[in-house]
Order: sequence, then structure tokens, then C-alpha cells
Amino acid sequence: AEWEGGGAEERATAVPPTLPLSHSPAHPLGIMALQEELERDGVRLFRRRSHFPLILVVLLGLELWLTPAAPWPAWAEAAWTALCLGLALAGEWIRAYTVGRVPGGTSARQTRAPGGGTLNTSGFYSVVRHPLYLGNFLIWAGLALLARSWRFELIVVLVFWVYYERIIFAEEAYLRRTFGAAFVDWAARTPAFLPAFAQWRPAELPFSWRVVVRREHSSAFAIVVVYAAVVYARDLFADGRVGAHPVVLAVLGVSLVLFLVAIYLTRRTRVLSVPGR
Repeated sequence: AEWEGGGAEERATAVPPTLPLSHSPAHPLGIMALQEELERDGVRLFRRRSHFPLILVVLLGLELWLTPAAPWPAWAEAAWTALCLGLALAGEWIRAYTVGRVPGGTSARQTRAPGGGTLNTSGFYSVVRHPLYLGNFLIWAGLALLARSWRFELIVVLVFWVYYERIIFAEEAYLRRTFGAAFVDWAARTPAFLPAFAQWRPAELPFSWRVVVRREHSSAFAIVVVYAAVVYARDLFADGRVGAHPVVLAVLGVSLVLFLVAIYLTRRTRVLSVPGR
């Protein structure tokens, strides 16, 4: 889960948290205390964004343990799995398409707060302000459905919304301060989370698989790992034993090899480096 939105996500250069809204010259001190608090919360949550997937994995494990799912017919199991993974992979595709076409100054990993000097408004940013967060939502919505529990799916949606709402608020506050009228105009015509595809404008840069592999190998591997964990956990909690599932094991093994190769290429070589990206 990275800092995202309006081309400010995962900026290349860390920038310390900027002055709260209520302390800007345009707003008397204290008049926007709630906005200031939400922004502070958003920055704090962003710094701990790596914890969010762990929280969801723990909740998913608890759900599988407390309410073991009854066996389904093979055709129903296959159809449901295809639906869940299709939703998760759709989210990963949105992320991959987005990061594969944005300039380096608008989409690089961050650890503290938003930064950068370009407002990205083309590609997926022309139809939705936070395409990476939309992708994250679809990934986790799909993985949560593997539990076969609408109650759990609702919990995931609510946790995701509360968590990311504050991050989005803090990021858009930064964008508003940095880009002023340009951000306001773009935000006025671009939905925050539900895409308006009629507004699509092609991305300005060509797609780069090297950028996608460098940036998205962890996210893609996580989808495979969570799916495999759900398959084996469901067996264990339902009847106390773990089935073989050779196809799942093979997919997990191949994914692990590709993941390790991507890590090596990213950290030890410049094969995946793209100038300006």
C-alpha cells in the first residue's frame, strides 16, 4: 500500500510533513482543527502502511479458523476461486498499468510523506484520482472473498475505507498546497475512487515492463501467497489435515522463483532501471 494519488503516490524524494492546513496563511489558526487532525492521522497511517496487509492477513486467518467453510462442489469451488482471483488480478493490473506509465518523479516508493513536483493527470489519473488505492482495494476485496463470508468482506471494506480515507485526505492536502488551482481543477472533474472512463486520456509515457517488475513484484507475489495460504488453511481448519494441491504448490513455487529473481535484479543490478522512471 503506497502513497498514491494525483501522481503524488510513492514519491521519489522524501519530503517531511508540511505545515498543517490550519496553520497556512489562508486559514486562521484553529479554524480547521478537524482537517488538521485528519491530515496528521493520514501521515501517521501512511508511515505504517506496510502494517495494513498484515492486519488483513491476520483477520483472514481468524475468519477461516473461527468459521470453517463447508466443502463446495468442485465446479462451484473453481468458479468462486476464479471470481476472487480475477478481482484481485484486476486490481494488480490497474496498479501495473499505472506504475508502468508514470514519470519517475511522480511514482516512486516513499516512507514518510508525499513529495515531488509533477501533477500526473493522464492515463488512469485522468479517470480516477487514486488508481493505486483502487487497485489495492480490488486486490484485498478479491482475497477477502476467498473466506466465503460476506461478514468478513464487509469488515475488510470498512477497515480499508477508514484506513485509506485519512491517507487520501493527507495526500490531497499536500497536493492542494503544492499545485493550487491545477489540483483543484483536476480534482473537480476527476472522481476520487470510482473511475469515470468517459474522461480517459492516454498516458504520456510508453508502458515499461521493467518498471512494473521493479515496483510490483512484491504485490503480485503477495496475491499468490495469500491464495495458497487460504487453500491450505481451509483444509487444516475444516478437517485437521492439509491436502496436497499440487497445482497450487507448483504455482507458489514458480512465483517464489520469479519473486527472488525480481529482488535480485532490483537490488543487485540495473537491468530494471529505466532513465527518468
